[in-house]
Amino acid sequence: MDYYLRFEQGRKNGVSDAVLDSVARTLCLTDVERRYLHLLARPGRRHTPDTYFADPTGSMELRPGLQQLLDSLTDTPAYVVGRRGEVLACNAIAEEIFFRHSPPHRRNMPRLVFQHPHSLTTYRDWAAKAYDIVAFLRLDAARHPDDPLLATLIADLSKHPDFRRLWQEVHPVRDKDIGTYRLHHPAAGEFTLAFRALRLPEAPDQTLIAYTVDPASPAEAALAAIAHAMRHPATPER
Repeated sequence: MDYYLRFEQGRKNGVSDAVLDSVARTLCLTDVERRYLHLLARPGRRHTPDTYFADPTGSMELRPGLQQLLDSLTDTPAYVVGRRGEVLACNAIAEEIFFRHSPPHRRNMPRLVFQHPHSLTTYRDWAAKAYDIVAFLRLDAARHPDDPLLATLIADLSKHPDFRRLWQEVHPVRDKDIGTYRLHHPAAGEFTLAFRALRLPEAPDQTLIAYTVDPASPAEAALAAIAHAMRHPATPER
C-alpha cells in the first residue's frame, strides 16, 4: 500500500505499464482504480481509448437530443453531469428533487452537496453522497490535471471541513455506476431511489444519471406524490 501512496504523492516516476498492472493486481484494485494508478504515473498521457479522456478544451456543450430524452422520462428523475460535476441538464422531476433551491446557471453537484445547506435535507445519507463526490473529483483531477476551473473548485470546496478531511485523509477513487440514496422531499417524506450512471460514448466527460424504482414500491409512490405536488402546487395562504 505504501507503494500505491507514493504514486498518489507524486514520488514514483518512470515506471512501466507492466509494473503498474502488477501493483494493481497485488492490491486487488478495481478497473477504475487501476486506470487511476496509470493516470498518477502518466499525468501527461491523455486522450487514449483506455482512459477515455474528453476534449482538452473541457467543452460542456450538451449533446443534441439529450434534453429531449430527459424530458421524455417524465416519471424518472434524470440529469446529465459534465466535467467538475457541472449539471448540464435535467428533467422536471429531477429538478424538483435535487435542484429546486439553485438557479439553472449555477448548478454544480459538488458545490450543491458541500456548500448548500438544503443538501443535508435532500440526502438523508449525506455522508455517503459526500464520499462519492470526493471519489468523483479525485478521478476527475487525475484525468484533467491542468484544468484550472477544477483546481479552483477543489480549492473552494477545501474550505468545507468535511471535504477537506475526505480529500486529505481518504483516498476513494471510483466511477460509481450504480447505487442507492436515501432522499427526502416535502411532498413525499423519506424514500430510497436506485440510480444508474451511463457515460456517453460520444461525450466522455458527460454522464447521464437516471433514478429508477420498482413497480408498486414505496419509492414509486413517493415519486407519484412529488409529481402530483408539481402539478398542483400549494396556494399560499392569504
